[in-house]
Amino acid sequence: MNTASLSPNVSASPALSAWPKRGAVERVSNLSRAEFEARFITSFNGEGRPVILTDAMDHWACARKWSLDYFRREFGHLLVVRCWCRNSRKKPYFAVGYELELAAYIDYCRHGDLRRPPLQAKMVGDAPLEPDSPSLYWYENLARPEFRPLLDDFDVELGFVDNLQSRLTGEWRKLVFYFPFANLFIGGAGANVALHQDYWSTHTLIAHLEGRKHAMLFAPHEGGHLFNQEKEPIDPRKPDPAQFPTFAEATLYECILEPGETLFMPPNWLHDVVSLDATLSLGMNFFTTHNFGEYFSNLLCYPLQIHQILSNHPVLSKAVRDASGKSAS
Repeated sequence: MNTASLSPNVSASPALSAWPKRGAVERVSNLSRAEFEARFITSFNGEGRPVILTDAMDHWACARKWSLDYFRREFGHLLVVRCWCRNSRKKPYFAVGYELELAAYIDYCRHGDLRRPPLQAKMVGDAPLEPDSPSLYWYENLARPEFRPLLDDFDVELGFVDNLQSRLTGEWRKLVFYFPFANLFIGGAGANVALHQDYWSTHTLIAHLEGRKHAMLFAPHEGGHLFNQEKEPIDPRKPDPAQFPTFAEATLYECILEPGETLFMPPNWLHDVVSLDATLSLGMNFFTTHNFGEYFSNLLCYPLQIHQILSNHPVLSKAVRDASGKSAS
């Protein structure tokens, strides 16, 4: 096991110097399940702490197989249907979307003028990408039919923590991927996910495969310092004391995520992530005994979504019908 200090190539930046209270995100490896849960899930009054695991995906095929070149070669013909940019850095806030083939999008992320949309892209909606917006960012749920084989390239049995999903068998083992709980993320330098909490009080994994990302993270109890009176989140890379007068009381945790590393976040941690290069990541949300109650309560708020997902999955749909028939008899 080893720990990391604040990342030296970003710690002197104006964004970080604005935060007087800062902590390091540790890098660890080869932890037992008991030690991991005690240090990073149940600690600090149940809020836990984020951590980078350097060996979490060593046994996954995707760690050796996936790259931007791989997706360009194998899936480059697919239409990117959710290539979004949300301008979260100024008012009025808006989201813009573009459609283009994945190969063209990857070329754009690597070599394009990221201040402008790709020439081949078709705009979705009425708001164009503005020059001072963050770069476009593509994410896609792995339940997309063309990507189903990719579900075999990683494992829900995480080893370091008891992912309850891993106790399921067959197609049920992959069920939560359809909610959606596993996504691909591809973006160019500057692609940004603004400050937010992940949905349904789930644990979060970011398995990082290419390029570098910089993450800024805050514990759930710090939320009062990070939102203004209009419930808008702070831009932690350019904090405005007039809008967020107590932001300096919050403790910032930050790290640079390198290829082959996995960032773990306990439920409800706030995080802002920006790509420093052209990047590829796998995001996964999951639940354990520690957050199952919160997760299940949230899940029940979406009965129509659950019904639609099961209806569109023939194996699971048949299993539900068979179980209903047996229970009725």
